[in-house]
Amino acid sequence: PRLRMDAKPTLTNEEKKNGDQLSIFELLPVDILFIIMNFKPQPLGALLLTSKTLNASVHSFRSFPSHRPPVQSITISKNVALANRNEPCISLRIYRSREADERYQLVESPPDSYRLRHHTSKKEYKGISENDTEFLAKIKNDLGCELNLLNYWMLDNLETAAIHQLFDGMSIKTLSIHLTESFDSNRFLNFLLAKGVKSVEIHIANVLINNPVAFLLKLADICSAISIVQKVVETIPVHSHFLFGVMNVEWKEIFLGMFEKKLTLLSVVNDHYDSYLSQSSCHELIKTLASRDGNHIRFMATFCPISRSYSTRKWQMDNYDIEEEKNDRDGFVFKSWLKMVPISKYVPS
Repeated sequence: PRLRMDAKPTLTNEEKKNGDQLSIFELLPVDILFIIMNFKPQPLGALLLTSKTLNASVHSFRSFPSHRPPVQSITISKNVALANRNEPCISLRIYRSREADERYQLVESPPDSYRLRHHTSKKEYKGISENDTEFLAKIKNDLGCELNLLNYWMLDNLETAAIHQLFDGMSIKTLSIHLTESFDSNRFLNFLLAKGVKSVEIHIANVLINNPVAFLLKLADICSAISIVQKVVETIPVHSHFLFGVMNVEWKEIFLGMFEKKLTLLSVVNDHYDSYLSQSSCHELIKTLASRDGNHIRFMATFCPISRSYSTRKWQMDNYDIEEEKNDRDGFVFKSWLKMVPISKYVPS
């Protein structure tokens, strides 16, 4: 809001009668209070409980979307249509900090859908029409301008306009998404750019887009942290040299090319097709990365070990901690990990 030095504090009738009992902080003009609240918004939840005057001031402050605390996470997933409706529906789960929930209670579900849970820090709705713009607009009105994590599960390429409406004017720190095999790569990259996404986690089975490697290089020029979780593809034999829709390529060189962009963290989970990256290629890759200037790279990947019986070992290389984990059976799949992190930032898992 525009600063007005003559703005008056919001006082109840009782507090007007007892003005001499109010603190100096409570008697400040509202716009001055707003400046202070905007400078240090974290304690506002506790400030709500101090007095009726400050409670009203906090509510007024948060009536502006830009002043609302960040939403911790939003998860949107596809549901089958409800029995009494033929249109596709979505599930919407919103997490807020407890401090944020002191003020904002999300709107009730529409009559023809049902709400699952209503906890202090979690709101979950199921049976919302993808095209229910009115209801989604009501939710949008309470979300503010910042989102820490967006989970997109089982949706088709971020295409629903009503869902996009939720994120108008909102910045998103991290996106976790389950992509379909023929997703619109340009639309996806533009979404990341528009929302300022710096960290992305992609769950993918097969990839049928043109030139998946070029897409990953473009992605590395947008996001500083990328995680790829490769799911099994029924038509691809287990232990093939396969990752992200590509067979029989040298992933060591591709990963090095990605780190030449803005990328500083790369995590690759590829349990079913661990032959995509050999243990020797892993060692060559970390040796090259460790020799580069900066010492701020983090790299984690599953790989195909030379032997299935090697032991976990740790060593250091050019200011990096390297850990090679012993392979363990994860369900029906052997899993071998290599982790490379700067020594100053190393936190054992």
